[in-house]
Amino acid sequence: VPFRGADISYIPELEDLNVAFLDGTLTRDPLEILRSRGINLVRLRVWNNPAAGYCSVPRTLALAARARALGMHLLVNFHYSDSWADPGQQNPPAAWSGLSITQLEDALADFTGSTIAALVAQGTPPAIVQIGNEVTAGMLWPLGANASNWTNFARLFRAGRNATKSACPSARVMLHIDRGGDNSASRWFYDNAL
Repeated sequence: VPFRGADISYIPELEDLNVAFLDGTLTRDPLEILRSRGINLVRLRVWNNPAAGYCSVPRTLALAARARALGMHLLVNFHYSDSWADPGQQNPPAAWSGLSITQLEDALADFTGSTIAALVAQGTPPAIVQIGNEVTAGMLWPLGANASNWTNFARLFRAGRNATKSACPSARVMLHIDRGGDNSASRWFYDNAL
């Protein structure tokens, strides 16, 4: 399926702030607006224990159900953090603080597998699962910082991939970096990741 996607993770927060989504002069459901413009895949960001509750697993399940009801496919984006994970910060969730690499692998696999299983159980299986967000410098620092330990990074990525495939064998697994158009940095990352 050729996908045309949009990240809709902020929609529940904006709706709670009573933001109106307009299609011309008509107020409409933002997902319906996106669908009417050809969007057929939505990206849903998942944080472990976000302070305000947005991007939590329950919120993700609710948003997934809304999108699927409109016939949209899902890309689930695990940050493995309580907030943003990006090239400048890959902070483990507070609940995972101080874990060994083996314990971190298990926690990541459990969180990934249970979240994907819940999506499948409610009839909203993901088409794509993104293991980590912008992991150019690794994930779950300091143990998963790839520049200093590619083996640990690979262990964590593999744990997420295996948990995904166990819960939803048809899901594609995505490895996501922030270097679009930067050939040398992309080659460095993927050559090492392989």
